[in-house]
Amino acid sequence: VGMDDEEAVELEDDIRATASWLPAKLMSLLKSMGERASSVEHEDKDTLVGYLLAWITCLNIMDTAGSADMRNRSSVGAFIKKTNALGVIMEIALSETDLGEGDKEDIFGCTELDTSTDFVASEFALLVLFRTVEALPTLVKTWFNDDCPKYWQQKFSTFVEKRVAPATLQRELDRIKKATCFDEMAVNGSCASREVVATYQQDECQLSVMIRIPPTFPLRNVEVDCQK
Repeated sequence: VGMDDEEAVELEDDIRATASWLPAKLMSLLKSMGERASSVEHEDKDTLVGYLLAWITCLNIMDTAGSADMRNRSSVGAFIKKTNALGVIMEIALSETDLGEGDKEDIFGCTELDTSTDFVASEFALLVLFRTVEALPTLVKTWFNDDCPKYWQQKFSTFVEKRVAPATLQRELDRIKKATCFDEMAVNGSCASREVVATYQQDECQLSVMIRIPPTFPLRNVEVDCQK
């Protein structure tokens, strides 16, 4: 609805690519969540936690698909956007946790379950928020600007600034250090300054690009400065 022929074809291609990775039942669940957004909050707690578990599974599969081909990540992201499930998941996760728990040292600890460990829904919901911002930054930014309830905005923004943004930046800087595909371009970055600088030298000409990452990225845009 509301798409021209080209957009419809692109969406069809995205759904086809997504279906080659996501199980049909998981795709149906995501579509169902988006369609029943207004009534999901009335579901029992076990069902809501089940939605969060299914969502984490989806994000993990998307990461695996993206490792095989970055176009797969784009396709799965486009499918998720079309379902409108992200907003539902964000509200479920926010209602299940106290963002203050983000001060805990190991946010991933709740995934290491065994017979001697209780499943703590509030901690898992926190992980869902972290992984969603990390995996789907553009969709989360749109949700935050357009649909995030005002009473959650400040707490969520602080959570992103304290936990998500630093961890994500550090991970990307580590990837830059390990990369071997820059050839004659030098790329350096710092978590302290939140700046990434790429410099390309050709004979006597030097081109430098500096990217400044805001404390609450991806909720705010990066700043780009080019110098020649």
